[in-house]
Amino acid sequence: MRLLPVILLSLALTACGGGGGGDGDSPPASQSPPPPANQSVGGIWEGTDSDGDAIIGLVTETGAFHFLDPDGQGFGTATVSNGSQVAASYTYVADLGTTFVDGSTGATCTLTGTVVERVSLSVNSQCTTTRGTTGQNSATLAFNALYNRDASLATIAGNYNDVGDVLNINSGGVVFEQDASEGCILNGQVTVVNAAYNAYQVQFTVSNCNASYAALNGTSWTGLATLDNTTSPQELIFGVVGNVTISGAMGTFSLVGVAPRI
Repeated sequence: MRLLPVILLSLALTACGGGGGGDGDSPPASQSPPPPANQSVGGIWEGTDSDGDAIIGLVTETGAFHFLDPDGQGFGTATVSNGSQVAASYTYVADLGTTFVDGSTGATCTLTGTVVERVSLSVNSQCTTTRGTTGQNSATLAFNALYNRDASLATIAGNYNDVGDVLNINSGGVVFEQDASEGCILNGQVTVVNAAYNAYQVQFTVSNCNASYAALNGTSWTGLATLDNTTSPQELIFGVVGNVTISGAMGTFSLVGVAPRI
């Protein structure tokens, strides 16, 4: 945690006079230290939680986050106070087509922890599923310097292998993909969140799915993505969430992908 220096100001006043004149000293005056500057929680954060699951966190400079793990995705906005104290209320949802152990697909959660800017993020979370099951978890995550890569539409533009289908992002950030087997068409947009950091906002809608995936028609998905150039080929990593009606009940679900550049 960075602490601004404490500035102590002292002033000694000495009165000089002849013939019995006296000296008067004023007591030192002090200035209270300013509050510590809040650390940035922005970053690509990686590590393992207390259940042994691998976690990737995509967090913007404004605190908007998507945390990805094997069971689902947590999303919300984190705030930092008192220099390094992190807090958030957020939603945790299951991957599309799956449920949590108690049969639910969503949970409301709270998170507290501490951040050392561009170094580490330690968090504790508590969640309650829509069926009333409660659980706790914790994780200490390390900053990945990949976040410091500049972002631009020119950088992310290209074709990606999305589980056998071609995901195209053109030079204007327009997204298009068609599923060869199910017919689903994705139309959307990628935008740069902050040109100084490797985070992109992603949104798309789904249409034209055949009967097996008809529940996805008309759904909208939003989330974050990053482009990993430490691998060859480069990989687009994204986490999005959307509302889907299944068996007459609407729920929010997670989609997570790692798509190599073609």
